[in-house]
Amino acid sequence: MKIALICTEKLPLPPVLGGAIQIYLDGILAILAKYHEITVYSIKNNRLPDIEQNENVTHIRVGG
Repeated sequence: MKIALICTEKLPLPPVLGGAIQIYLDGILAILAKYHEITVYSIKNNRLPDIEQNENVTHIRVGG
């Protein structure tokens, strides 16, 4: 199954700047990615690339 997760707060994922929601989502991604193809949409950050692929998880980061 393909799943899209949208981080609605103004913090990126993975949680380089903290954030409770980002920490929870980052923790569940490892479990979900074992069984599903995940795309995560979050806010851009200078420490992270705009698009990143790690196994079954794709991170797409956009401007706020």
